[in-house]
Amino acid sequence: MERCGSSKRQEESGSHHRITPNPQDTTKPSTKKKQEQHANSDTTHTQLEERIYARALPEVPKEWAMAQKEVIETMKKQWADSTKRSRNRLYNELLDRNIVAPEIPLQTTAAIMIQQKEVKIQTKLTYAKNLQTVLRSMGEETNVMGHYIAGLRKMGAEKPDSQAPPISKQEILAINCPPEVKVALCLAWKTGSRIDEIAQIIKESIVASSPTEVIVNFSDRTKTSHDKPFLPENLCVVSGDLTSYLHENLPAALENWPSHATMLRHLPSPYTGHSIKHGATVVLMEAAANGLVRPDLVSLVLKHRATRAFTPTTVRYAGNRLDLVARAPRTQDATAFL
Repeated sequence: MERCGSSKRQEESGSHHRITPNPQDTTKPSTKKKQEQHANSDTTHTQLEERIYARALPEVPKEWAMAQKEVIETMKKQWADSTKRSRNRLYNELLDRNIVAPEIPLQTTAAIMIQQKEVKIQTKLTYAKNLQTVLRSMGEETNVMGHYIAGLRKMGAEKPDSQAPPISKQEILAINCPPEVKVALCLAWKTGSRIDEIAQIIKESIVASSPTEVIVNFSDRTKTSHDKPFLPENLCVVSGDLTSYLHENLPAALENWPSHATMLRHLPSPYTGHSIKHGATVVLMEAAANGLVRPDLVSLVLKHRATRAFTPTTVRYAGNRLDLVARAPRTQDATAFL
């Protein structure tokens, strides 16, 4: 429910996260408070986690305590680490704003906080979507945030103002870097992957390997595949150029697989962690436009879910090469008869 009343705000002042005792609990208030504080310190680490998981934190029978802690640890895994960090930061900022005007509903404060930020509209949309998810997780009303997000989208917030420049295979091969980094970058190219996706690869990710074919399984390696491990786009069969090189060098490289940050350090300016995927997208689109590969394979290789030939995400990664996007589905073969 919307926290509109001042009495509700006063009830939460100072903590913002006080756990409401069970009405049937006869434990002395002072003892109860110490028990709850101990439970919080054992199972939560941030103000956001404390608020979201508060209902799972009340005192339980002693024999349930371990299972309760495991339940909370399991609940925490719903968001990727990077997502948790950004949402924790935004929520902490929201709490600071809430102190100034505690009588204002949280969702209204959230929208105003985001609007006052001197950032691009695309960034405002990202912040708004994150805070909307946070507020929903706490059982707060989010209708204001929903309308605010809809307005941002109408203003063009979904359209990126800039994109990472695409890098070519030749430029990747020319990079001077340790052997394991070169193997990782080449695998990123051959699978049309972002750097952060490749950084998650482990030995078990290589399903099969030969001089002519390397099969990679991205299940549990990307944000999407963590909860949907059987999507067809999680699997990629590498063939052609660089396959023999990967087959020969992957085993040793996987013993010292580079981190996301390590790979980024070796990318020349102005390239970013998305540049390899952008470059691969352009090459695949060109092949599809020339009728050399089926259009639906482009999104499949790029790990973009789709029932269409291309997803909107794939089109976005093609950057300014909309000519390739238009020709790739081969509609010109049909319109020639009109």
